[in-house]
Amino acid sequence: MTFLQYVNFMFRLEFFLHTLNIKNSTDFVFFIIFICMKCYYELLKVDKKATPDEIKKSYRKLALKWHPDKNPDRLQECTEYFSLLQAAYEVLSDPHERAFYDRHKESILKGYDEGQENRTGLDVYQYMTISCFKGFGDDEHSFYSVYRDVFERIAEEEYNSIDDSRDWNYPKFGDSTSDYDEIVEPFYSFWTGFCTKRSFAWLDQYDIRQADNRSIARAIDKENKKFRDAGKKKRNEEVRELALFVRKRDKRIQKRKEELEIKRKEQEEKQKQRQREKIKANLEAVKNFKENEELDKLYKEQLYQLEKDIDNDYGDGESVKEYEEETLYCIACEKEFKSVKALENHKNSKKHKQILEDLKKHMKDEDKILFNDDGEDMIDEIMVDEFEVVGFDVEDKTVLVNSAPKNNVKKSKKKERKNKKKWDINNDSDIEVEECVKLNEYIENETCREVRKDEEDENEVKERNKKSKRRDKNISNQETHTVNSQPIPSSCSICNQIFESRTKLFNHIRTEGHAQLKTIDIQTEKKKSKGKKGK
Repeated sequence: MTFLQYVNFMFRLEFFLHTLNIKNSTDFVFFIIFICMKCYYELLKVDKKATPDEIKKSYRKLALKWHPDKNPDRLQECTEYFSLLQAAYEVLSDPHERAFYDRHKESILKGYDEGQENRTGLDVYQYMTISCFKGFGDDEHSFYSVYRDVFERIAEEEYNSIDDSRDWNYPKFGDSTSDYDEIVEPFYSFWTGFCTKRSFAWLDQYDIRQADNRSIARAIDKENKKFRDAGKKKRNEEVRELALFVRKRDKRIQKRKEELEIKRKEQEEKQKQRQREKIKANLEAVKNFKENEELDKLYKEQLYQLEKDIDNDYGDGESVKEYEEETLYCIACEKEFKSVKALENHKNSKKHKQILEDLKKHMKDEDKILFNDDGEDMIDEIMVDEFEVVGFDVEDKTVLVNSAPKNNVKKSKKKERKNKKKWDINNDSDIEVEECVKLNEYIENETCREVRKDEEDENEVKERNKKSKRRDKNISNQETHTVNSQPIPSSCSICNQIFESRTKLFNHIRTEGHAQLKTIDIQTEKKKSKGKKGK
């Protein structure tokens, strides 16, 4: 190059730089970067096939080198270059944007092409870089001003290709202060799903007017339609990618995400607060329950102690012990318990409830039979089977009744003491109701025991033949009637009323209350019956 050519080149370069408003060396450096080093792979110094980890590693290395805080003497230069590194990393770190950049890299690097814009419309590739705007304010070259103008130009192109544009209304981009629900959200919802209304007839490769016949015309139209559809598809992809590129860098979107994140954290905090309050309320309820339980327990202990003191002062001192024994013993199931809690748990068990139901049913059946006048013989059999009439003393006016021993059962000394019940009948017309109730309870308890024993020995009874059954029954009847040598009259010793059967006599005693306990040792009578059976 001659000196004259060099001077001519420098003069043209200076004129060009003056036209671009490049006045210092820093601007000149970045002008060279924009012209010669626009490729993102070259900016990050990585290969086109580099992995995401390699891109990230290279970006961190260059960021440490060009960060403005690391270069205070070249603050402006490093700030601009660092922003370029950030833009390159944002594109290449996103798989979707990187794929689009690889497909259209030449168009993006080439930038504005007036001929291309005249043919297909606005060239959107020149706006897919951060170098096309400066800042996020509302001034002329800011982010919102530049892209508002871009999308208005695209919408104008679409309006011109629509016959009746009044039916279409393309959303506006807005500015930095636009409301998200009214402007921002509708805008991106529309443009990220953009579909062009333009015909793209300029992409036709064949002139249908040159067709010789109809079949050739159809073939030409079919081929041209393929080129038009391809052009529409490409245009739709370009505009959608531009909308995604802008949305990713829109500060309004970022602000909205921050607001949603704050609301989400507030909701989580409220939920946690509600959970804490609920747990606290549950703990308070448990605490109150325990306190009430302790107070109830203390009240029962005080009541028990008060009853004990009163009994010691004014009673014989045995009622409390009897109460303890009775409360810790289940008559229906014949079980003893060491504590009140164990007895309560037993009463809530299914087995105990089932036994009570069976006992109630059995007693109801007995009542039906006892109060039926036609079933006198059946009553006699039941009374003979379940209870032994030990004797009836006319002079002493006593009826001695004992439960019929059917099975030899070993009982504890405590139960034997309880079974030593003594019944008596005399002339006393002022008999207490409580004594009659105890008599009935004793009969019911004995009935319940015999029912359970009968069920347990049911299999053994079935194996016996009829002859042994008859013999055992005769022996039992003989033992029953021979307990006392005196005959049992069918008359009431109190009112001297005569009855045809013992059933009517018992009904009379029960209804009129002509009964009173008399001391009689049932255990002794049982031993006698056992001795007779042994013989």
